[in-house]
This record gives sequence, structure tokens and C-alpha cells, in this order.
Amino acid sequence: MRIAERFSHISAPAIRAMVERAQQLEQRGVRVAHFEIGRPDFDTPEPIKAATKAALDRGEVHYGPIAGLPQLRAAVAKYMGERRNVSWDSDQVLITNGSIEALYLSLITVLEPGDEVLIPEPCWTPYPGIVHLLNAVPRLIPLDAGHGFRLDVAALQQAVTPHTKALMLNTPHNPTGAIIDQSTLAAVAELAQAHDLLVVCDEIYDQICFDGQLPATIAALPGMQERTALVCGFSKTFSMTGWRIGYVALPRPLLQPALLTHAHVMTSVNTFIQYGAIAALESGAPAKALMAAEYQKRRDEALHLLKEMPDVFVTPPGGSFFLFPRFMRFPDDRALAHRLLDEAHVATVPGSAFGPTGVGHLRLSVSCDISSIVEGLERVHRWLDRNA
Repeated sequence: MRIAERFSHISAPAIRAMVERAQQLEQRGVRVAHFEIGRPDFDTPEPIKAATKAALDRGEVHYGPIAGLPQLRAAVAKYMGERRNVSWDSDQVLITNGSIEALYLSLITVLEPGDEVLIPEPCWTPYPGIVHLLNAVPRLIPLDAGHGFRLDVAALQQAVTPHTKALMLNTPHNPTGAIIDQSTLAAVAELAQAHDLLVVCDEIYDQICFDGQLPATIAALPGMQERTALVCGFSKTFSMTGWRIGYVALPRPLLQPALLTHAHVMTSVNTFIQYGAIAALESGAPAKALMAAEYQKRRDEALHLLKEMPDVFVTPPGGSFFLFPRFMRFPDDRALAHRLLDEAHVATVPGSAFGPTGVGHLRLSVSCDISSIVEGLERVHRWLDRNA
């Protein structure tokens, strides 16, 4: 039996590989410092769990509407309007099985085989994989590492061809934590309109921002709401990674094809957890603020410790819970990540897993408590001193 050609372009996620290697060490009794997985260590806030339990007790266990509960779609539209200054109608919102499905649904509406998607890199590893699954072509555009991983609009422009149909943005950014500024977004909007591109904007970290920053959204710019798929979810902001629930707000012409795909592949999202998601939007603000403040403290402590290390350069991230330091003496980041795990028992992710611009970097997730951050980074510092 012949396997479809599209899978020859897709490899297993490097993040998961590092998680499994770390777990193997732990099974042998080794204490591992975990910086490899982007998962909040907080429990899901109690009001969210209580609303979900109440829905179960009411018997909300049957199929729900394909697009999601009307009251959740309305709550999402209201929430985005207040947070992002974009007025979406509730019937433009589709509830999805995590934000990754939302990304897939957005792209499948416009891509034909051979079409191209511009993806700034380094990037979250599923982005190119989703494009390949749709028999399209990812065009990786290097971010400007020398200027805080700034998005280079001129490079985007040069990469556009007659086959270019979409552009993927991620702000705050995984793996670098960079935030796209307003003037750059305006230039990207101009490019998207000039070339009739769909912009798929992943804003899953939009409420984990530092130093009082609030990232702008390209959907709020003139002429962009009708060509932007705005993707978000509950995993990071409300510590609901295992719940697998996200959403996307779509231009009206894309709603029906996205809904058809969702119906044929997923049917609908788990019914009772949608009531928990409503509670998150309506009463989760205090817990959300506490978690965001804690991430700021963790980022600050990690930055302080990294800057004390020899020949390590790190750009302070504006958001997310990731840092992306470059280890100047170790250009082979994969070998470095493996040695740190095997010899210092510190789990990280090699930067090259996110694209060629990540070579020489490691992604560190500071979604663990400060004492764990201190212990782990002190191990890294001692290892660097031993291997000077």
C-alpha cells in the first residue's frame, strides 16, 4: 500500500521527542528540569471546572451544534470585541477542537494543491505541516534575528508569487516571544490587500504579555477584517491545554467551507466543556490576571539568569512564556539540547526545530514555578562553565 506523498514532508514534532527523552530519564529516577513543553503549570481555575461539572450534572452530554453553542459563540464575539477592538458577529465564530484545528480550517478554505503560504520563521512546528497536509507549499521567510526577530515586510514582498494565497502570523510569537508592532502590521495589511491574501493570525498568547504591552491585531486595520482569520483559544490564557477547545473568527465567505470541513472531520466540540469555556470568558479575568503577572516574574528571573551566562545572547520576549536564547559557542543546537538533557538533566527544544533561523538557539518555556526555573538555569550555567 502506497502512503500519500504529502507525508514525506512531515516529521514528528521535535518538542514531543524531547518530552519523551526527558520522561525516559525520569523513569530511571533522574530529576529533570523541564523547559521543553509550552504548558501552563497552573490548574484550570475553579469557576471553569465548576461550570463544566454543573453542565455534566444537567445532562449536557449529547451532540451540540456543529459550529458550537450559540451562547459560547456570542461570548467569544463579545470577548474579542472588548479585547481586540474588532466587531465580529457571533455567527462568524466557529468553536474548534483546539486552536490547531482552527488554523487547519482557515487554510483549507482557500488553498488548492500547489498554492503557497508565507510563514515567518522560526515558527511553531505545525504551521508547515498543516500546509503540507493540504498539498500546498510553505514558503519560510526568515525573521530578523539581529533586531529582536522583527518581521521583514520587504522579504515577505519578495517572496510573493502568483501562487501565494495566504500568510500566517503569530503574535506574541512562538518560539521567540516577539510582538509585531503596529507599523509593521500596517505594512503587512497593505501587502495582503495588494496581493489578495488571506491572513491567518494566531493570537493564542495575546493575553500573556509583559511590561504593560497589548499587541495590536491586524484584523482591526482598515480593510483587513474581511481577509483575516483570527485564531485563538483557551489553552494558554486559562490553563486549559487538556480541554482541547479553541475558536476562529472568519470572513463570511469562508464560513461555510470551514463549517463543512469541521462537520465532516470533527462533527462538533465536546458539549459540556463549552459551558466551562463560557465561564472562562465571563468570570475568568481575576485568575487570568494572576497567571499573567506570574509569567512576568518568571520571564524576568529567567532573563536575569541567562544574562549572567557566558556567550549567551537573549532578546527579552514581549509575550508568551518562551525565551529563545542563542548559545554563541554551540552552533549545533540539537547536539547542545541533547547534551544538556543527558549531562545536566535540563530539557529544552533545539531552535532549529522551528526553522533555519533558529539554528544555535534553544527554546526555553518558563511555564514552571520560579524555583524550578532557578534550579534548571543554574544547572545550565554550571554545564557551560564546565564546557568552556
